[in-house]
Amino acid sequence: MRDIFSAEYFSETYDDKAAGKLTLDRKVIVACYTLPKYPRRTMVLTDGGLKFCVKGTPKDVLPPSTEILEE
Repeated sequence: MRDIFSAEYFSETYDDKAAGKLTLDRKVIVACYTLPKYPRRTMVLTDGGLKFCVKGTPKDVLPPSTEILEE
């Protein structure tokens, strides 16, 4: 069975309303990070070069076994 990530996404990072729902296989996610002004939103980067702003934190996006580096 595939490890699927699903969350609401925003068209622009500053939007108040979500634009829709995003569903991705976690295998295509290469990185994610929290936005400084929006701590409850995360940018998700895919191996195809796409990026999405979704509701949640990086811990919600990445599987529990993935190491999160913080600076």
